[in-house]
Amino acid sequence: MLNQRKRVLRRDDGGFNDWEERVEGHAYDAKRLAVVIVDVGDTHIHDRFRHWCAEKAPKIDVFARSMRALGATIIHASAGVMGYYEQHPARLRAQAKGIGLAHQLSWHARVWRARRAVRRGRFPSPPFAQGYDGPSVQAVNARRTGGRTRQHAAILIDEERDYISDSAPEIFGIICNGGSSSQFSQVLYVGGYLSGCVMWRPFGLHVATTCGIPCLVVRDLSDIVMYSAEQPPYVSYDHALRLYLSFLEARVCPTIDSADCVKPLEP
Repeated sequence: MLNQRKRVLRRDDGGFNDWEERVEGHAYDAKRLAVVIVDVGDTHIHDRFRHWCAEKAPKIDVFARSMRALGATIIHASAGVMGYYEQHPARLRAQAKGIGLAHQLSWHARVWRARRAVRRGRFPSPPFAQGYDGPSVQAVNARRTGGRTRQHAAILIDEERDYISDSAPEIFGIICNGGSSSQFSQVLYVGGYLSGCVMWRPFGLHVATTCGIPCLVVRDLSDIVMYSAEQPPYVSYDHALRLYLSFLEARVCPTIDSADCVKPLEP
């Protein structure tokens, strides 16, 4: 049972608008679930991001292995490191699965519409500044990769079943199986930078949900690791995470706990 947590705007007893948290249970078929693991790298220029990946990568691996065993599709989406996986079977499989030119043009149009929706307020970006508690950026490429060279080694990539890609046409080609609608009942997003990579990559939540792809965020395997408490909204790290999850649940998509899908196991 997927216990999907979302927030609904309602009027309270005094007649004032307020957000109500709702949890709805939904049965699921694991074979119709896809898991997208976003930017969980081997290292990072940001100290908190690097420590988060080291801590969470084994747990994400356990989650991915459990979901894979139940029949789910796993997509490893670490941007900017495809060169490392150039000849990996999972990378070649993703390239072969990618949608053709006509559909690519269609998806690029959808990306454009999704970004226009941001400008029109469909996805107002909350004021979660990107702060750096660790060393400053040294390399230009680090702005995209964060210094990582590959996905974290603790996360197994199944050569026979998984996919590796950082391309929106390829990833949406996998999700939609070359068509215009999702072949999966839900696409589960996992990653350390919710307010950045998970949300704003071309294959991220803002495009996927705008295109009608049903998405969920696995909240215990996701975070806002680039947030710095000395910048807006000037609250503690834990409070900021709760705020951002509340924003997602109200305006983007529901969230779940990994235990909703599989019984949690220790790595």
